[in-house]
Amino acid sequence: MPDFEVPRPLQRPMQRPPGLQQGGQAPGLGARPPGRGNQARVEGTGLGRSAPGQGTGTGTQQDAGLDAMVQSTVAMATDATRQGVMDRTLREFDTITVTVPVSTKKGRSLTATVTIQTPYRINYTATDYAVGHKSYPSSKLPSADAEGAPAGLADSTSRSKLGKGSPTDIRLVLQAAIDQGKVKVPKLDDKLLGADGALTAEGNLQVEAAIKGYLTAGSGRLIGVDCSGFVYQIVTRMIATKDDPNPEWMHGVLDTGTGNLKGESALTTIQAASTLRTGDLLLHGRHVEMVRSSTQLSAADAGKLQGVTVPEGAQAYKLEVMESSPEGGRQGPTSSEWVVVQSATALTWYKKGATTWSQKSVVARRPNVLGQVPATDQENAPKPPQKGRKRRG
Repeated sequence: MPDFEVPRPLQRPMQRPPGLQQGGQAPGLGARPPGRGNQARVEGTGLGRSAPGQGTGTGTQQDAGLDAMVQSTVAMATDATRQGVMDRTLREFDTITVTVPVSTKKGRSLTATVTIQTPYRINYTATDYAVGHKSYPSSKLPSADAEGAPAGLADSTSRSKLGKGSPTDIRLVLQAAIDQGKVKVPKLDDKLLGADGALTAEGNLQVEAAIKGYLTAGSGRLIGVDCSGFVYQIVTRMIATKDDPNPEWMHGVLDTGTGNLKGESALTTIQAASTLRTGDLLLHGRHVEMVRSSTQLSAADAGKLQGVTVPEGAQAYKLEVMESSPEGGRQGPTSSEWVVVQSATALTWYKKGATTWSQKSVVARRPNVLGQVPATDQENAPKPPQKGRKRRG
């Protein structure tokens, strides 16, 4: 899948992944940068610490266990907060509400309120025309110079037509297009009005169909959000604070693309499946998705999934993931399921399809603004098999 190139607490077992030595840092408990609102690191509380000169030495192990529990609680609370951000963002994209003037064949008029789902939109693929292409129906977009055009319409339109629109952008552009007569709703049969003069369910569906026809103008899509635009906006919301409610990370939403996400120094590659956290990005091909949660599966349960292979001694994690996708029944912001299997020598990624799980080549990366990847990550990572030395003749 290409991309434009310019809450529940996380349930994670406290056990060592392959390669983690006794006494290593608990998985997934990386340090967080200070001063970022709910991303700020909470320092140790000192629970369970013995006074100097007291104890027999066994308290050190108890302290370490209590510290790990405190850190784990903090990490789970942070994940729950971030999951709430992800869930709210997805709902906002799927509940764009606009008002539409409607008339009937007998001359009755009313205003209908309809809710639509934001479509996927990319600046150029085999499906969507590039902005500026002779076949791109830019004349259907609302004019920022028109009388009564809302403030900010020009910027919202620019972002929306490049596949980087936020829910607010999409709503502003779509409502302006309706107000300027760009969206054509055919006259409805009067029987689609109920006794109260409001549209029936079937009448609402016909109005929604007209709006969807506008959003998917021609053989492409007119406005919407692509995969990197979607995850960019989620990260931005995660790091927002009262003093900085609209922060930008990396180089801004218009320069966001999967090519940048793969090589950008503002993200760190994750080596071990056990350290995956809420907000981490999964890059495969020219597509990007975001981890919502990670839960370890038993080898037996993972082995029941059609298409998933779990070698002896390997660990498997099931991932809840969010994405904006051009494929499947919901073309736009949606959710998906993944499984990652960590053996002693490899990470193997599987994405759930309709009936089976398909293997993908994935690079997992964490935006640095969401916290550091633990120092133990590389230590815990699968180790490639060592090649034997050749004997000299």
